[in-house]
Amino acid sequence: MSQLFGVDVGGTFTDLVVLDAETGDVSFAKAPTTPHDPTEGVLAAIAKSDLDLRSASAFFHGTTLGINTVLEHKGAKTGVITTRGFRDVLEIARMGWPMYQLHWDQPPPLVPRVLRREVSERVRADGTVLTPFAEDEVLAEARRLVEEGVASIAVCFLHSYAFPQHERRAGQLIRKAFPGVAVTLSHQVTQEYREYERTATTVADAMIKPRMAGYLDHLGQRLRRKKFDGAFLITRCDGGVMGAREARERPIRTLISGPASGAMGGATLARWLEIDNLICADMGGTSFDAALIIGGEPSISPVTRIESLPLLVPVIELATIGAGGGSIAWIDAGGALNVGPQSAGADPGPICYGKGGVAPTFTDAALVSGVLDGSRFLGGEIALDLSAARDGIRTRIAEPLGLSVDEAAAGIVTLTEAKMAATLEELTIGKGLDPREFSLLAYGGGGPVVATALASRLGIPRVIVPSSPGTFSAWGALTLDVVHDFARTSLGSLATLRPREVTSSFAALEKRAQAALEREKVPSRKRVLLRSIDMRYEGQEHTLTLPVDRRFVTTPRLDRLREEFDARHEVVYGYSMADPVEVTAYRIRAVGSLEKPRPKPLPRGRADAVSARIGSRRVLHRESGGRREWAVFERSRLRAGNRITGPAIVEEPASTTLVGPGQELSVDTLGNLVISVGTRA
Repeated sequence: MSQLFGVDVGGTFTDLVVLDAETGDVSFAKAPTTPHDPTEGVLAAIAKSDLDLRSASAFFHGTTLGINTVLEHKGAKTGVITTRGFRDVLEIARMGWPMYQLHWDQPPPLVPRVLRREVSERVRADGTVLTPFAEDEVLAEARRLVEEGVASIAVCFLHSYAFPQHERRAGQLIRKAFPGVAVTLSHQVTQEYREYERTATTVADAMIKPRMAGYLDHLGQRLRRKKFDGAFLITRCDGGVMGAREARERPIRTLISGPASGAMGGATLARWLEIDNLICADMGGTSFDAALIIGGEPSISPVTRIESLPLLVPVIELATIGAGGGSIAWIDAGGALNVGPQSAGADPGPICYGKGGVAPTFTDAALVSGVLDGSRFLGGEIALDLSAARDGIRTRIAEPLGLSVDEAAAGIVTLTEAKMAATLEELTIGKGLDPREFSLLAYGGGGPVVATALASRLGIPRVIVPSSPGTFSAWGALTLDVVHDFARTSLGSLATLRPREVTSSFAALEKRAQAALEREKVPSRKRVLLRSIDMRYEGQEHTLTLPVDRRFVTTPRLDRLREEFDARHEVVYGYSMADPVEVTAYRIRAVGSLEKPRPKPLPRGRADAVSARIGSRRVLHRESGGRREWAVFERSRLRAGNRITGPAIVEEPASTTLVGPGQELSVDTLGNLVISVGTRA
């Protein structure tokens, strides 16, 4: 028996999915995340499952360690060595300013000035050397940084994307002299221009590297002690996986890898169900993450922004807010109710967990509202304390606002839903897309709780809840392929571009792409190279990325490329121009196809779902004017073809699905819950 397993470490829970590669059977497990040592949560989830590590052929792992390190500024003490005269690139940054924050304070740079050092060397943008490289200065500055206690050094020389030899030599010298210090070279992180963004990306990678390497080494050792000898794969923020060795060297690629896995799982499900447009909505314990699937594929951006930090890292485009099950409800100085972004996390968690939490959360409000059954949470593993949740909401929210406990709980739930709806509006309407033309895929432990309310607010006609939504991102990791992205800056006018320049640029990238897939031991027959070009109108700052096929690379049709760029600009921005067009970069995405889960049909049942009904309870529903009786169903008893008319609740160990009054739920052949939503005009 061969097994694959995926693990997603979230802020509150660690999720595990086990796939039997021969039978297609899937099982799930969930354990609290252990912030002091995340490997404890991973092993706890494995212990609760039927996984036999000795027969497991591959481990797919998503983690928030990288992004949390950047957000919390808890990375390794890092130093920077750069070209003389460019010490303050990180400090100067860009001139962008939040429009409505008149007294905005610029965040401090990732590395203080005392740890940013300069050396003599200079390369022009065309790759020619202006100032020779002073090797003795690099060693002297590296020694000063080590004496200051740095554990990681980022080397960022001007225009090293065009001439990386100086950086390579600097890396050799530093590693030989100081073998215990991690070294990151900017041209190995990204070969794109824009000095501030390239420097910020390199420094962020350097900050993460020691912590990520330590974590992956520790987890790998613990798994090997339990006889795991399969492939150790880390999910990437662009919707692929890479080997643990590559992740140690390029940890910046792991940012938001967990939510990216969920979005890719959504893309797989969309293809199975033949749905073109899908909104993925993931409500976990700490955050709410949303992504769009259009034409069966997620949108990938070549750059992302973490708070104020622009990073040259390809990522699946996500909208994220601090609104999860553990998001804390609080009253501001003006007496208004707020929810999040602060979270109770895994420890102490919501009040109802009974682990010492004192701040009321969304989960506490859902329990008080009757949405959750305190005796069946996580299959009964955690008994939720309803009395404690009511007391916490009463003293912290209801009494200060002059409300009843029910009114306060309803307010917490409604405000959380409003924030999520605003996020989905920005993701769709804000980009000129009509949410009524999408279906909503709800997952994460809390996604199915709020899904029908969100769909009703935005006019989305259909909600889909996949099997085991509480562990869907971990399942999504099992759908990923090995992926490596490569880019090369090459600035020039499209009008004067020669076909052989295009061919030679892609040839250089293809060589690197094939080498990366070779290191990952991907067979030649399972390799695919996807090519694209970044373009813009002359005078613009940022670009659009256009895919090109292999035939274009061998016989470039530059006139056709101009037409496609104008058409794409029309779609994205609503207009095109007659101005000259520039090419700014060439890109290749190298894909190594891996075995994937196969859809397994659910046994068929009768139209009615009487056999799955386990009772009823009174649920607080604001639009119904108070509490009313809702039927309760056990999801494991549902069969394909079953139908349920709301108001109803469908319970399973790691999630709860709400079907509002007048809404209709049906179970499809794959076991997905498909809810037809009566939307508001």
